[in-house]
Amino acid sequence: MAANHAQLVAVTETWLTDAVFDGEILPSCYSIHRRDRSDTDPERRGGGVLLAVHASLPSERRRNLEPSCEVIVCALSPKGTAPVAVVLCYRPPNSDLNVFNEHIEQCLFNVSCEFSVICMLGDFNIPNINWCNPINVNGFNAASNFIQLMHSFALTPVNFIPSNIHGNVLDLIFSNTNDFIFDLTGSSNEFPSDHAVLYFKMRLYHATNCMPPRVIYNYKLCDHNAFVRQIHSTSLHDIFSRCSNVNEMWSRWSDVVSSAVENSVPKVTLVNSEEPPWFDGEVRHSLN
Repeated sequence: MAANHAQLVAVTETWLTDAVFDGEILPSCYSIHRRDRSDTDPERRGGGVLLAVHASLPSERRRNLEPSCEVIVCALSPKGTAPVAVVLCYRPPNSDLNVFNEHIEQCLFNVSCEFSVICMLGDFNIPNINWCNPINVNGFNAASNFIQLMHSFALTPVNFIPSNIHGNVLDLIFSNTNDFIFDLTGSSNEFPSDHAVLYFKMRLYHATNCMPPRVIYNYKLCDHNAFVRQIHSTSLHDIFSRCSNVNEMWSRWSDVVSSAVENSVPKVTLVNSEEPPWFDGEVRHSLN
């Protein structure tokens, strides 16, 4: 982890219990978000998920968005860009996939209501899907329902590296944003595990275009009385009588209106704004 400068570490099947403290797992520079199996099924051992986020990347556990199974939802808030929802899952191989699908569907629905960028990853233990061609799944079974569920939330698989010696792709990574996950590689020699370790990069930051200052009309401060007086003082007969066709009429009338706007509507300078002129505070408040 230190050699790779990992900002995000996702682990499934942690086998952790409340007898293990966060400080015993990773250095203090990581925020530990974990869900031990004792939280979801106290009668059974094993399982568990853990998401560690470097302190340089603000993160928040979103328990209110999590289902009752072994799933963690965490919000990443990189500076200067939209927040990202990371959904980390572990589905035990002997659990009911249909029930898991129901939990994940509700979870993704809740997450998608708040986040535009979603990354879902984990050990899903669905060996009978060829993710290079996932539509070729026999029948309408739980596995095909899982594929349809991913499609319905625009989640695209980005990992095709086999997870174990049997060549099954069990550890999956999905994203609903093109090129959000990139430079994905796998290694089976890092830890004594039957799963490969996946390394990948997330495009958390994007370069913002520095827009040149632009001058726009501030119609909210328009002097309506002055605008109306100038329009009324204009003789349409004098304007149109000198025109030979409708295009020329429209051009002259447009000049009249533009002149009235210029004289009655103040201007404002926008600096480094990527939003259109009409997207003001009132529109933003209505959207929120």
